[in-house]
Amino acid sequence: LEGLLALEPVLSTRGPFGIHLSLLDSALAHEEVANINPQLRARVLESRGRARRARGMLDESLADLEAALALAEAAEDRALEGRVRGNIGTHYLFTDRLDDADVQYQVALVMLREEDEQLLVGRALAFMGQLNHRLGLTQDAIQNYEEALEIMREVGDRRYEAIALTWLGSTRRELGELDKASELLERALAGHRNVGNRRYEGAVLT
Repeated sequence: LEGLLALEPVLSTRGPFGIHLSLLDSALAHEEVANINPQLRARVLESRGRARRARGMLDESLADLEAALALAEAAEDRALEGRVRGNIGTHYLFTDRLDDADVQYQVALVMLREEDEQLLVGRALAFMGQLNHRLGLTQDAIQNYEEALEIMREVGDRRYEAIALTWLGSTRRELGELDKASELLERALAGHRNVGNRRYEGAVLT
């Protein structure tokens, strides 16, 4: 399980994506999983929840995330709870439950800031930008992205720095700020190529 968690940044960025999910399924199906540290089990359930969401298995994804949340709450692990709540917020964002997404992101940000989980705060702010963009709160979204980018540069989160640059560049493009958008998207493209994120490379090229 620890090995799968260590592999996740590579497998979820570069693939093979089907193998990533099948490995998680096999590990979680093992009979001894029920007896391991609940926080580790929660982290792996959260990982599978993200993998399932990426493949469109939204109901199954939410079930994993809710199970992970229950384990995090029982363990009184606020950093883990904040992380899982952020992912539940993203599930709600993807399924157009925008008010529910806002609640989860706000709670997650409070917990993650209290626990000084800066990398996760940066990612949550980037997704909050996506939410505010969807709500038509464009300037709030830009502020979220810029704050997220500052944190990501500080902690060295290159993968999500490139993703946030993509979202900020797209927002600037929609506002007609084409020079700013081009500069941001060129930086995003270089970042995606650097970490091997082919899906986002394709999105930026488009």
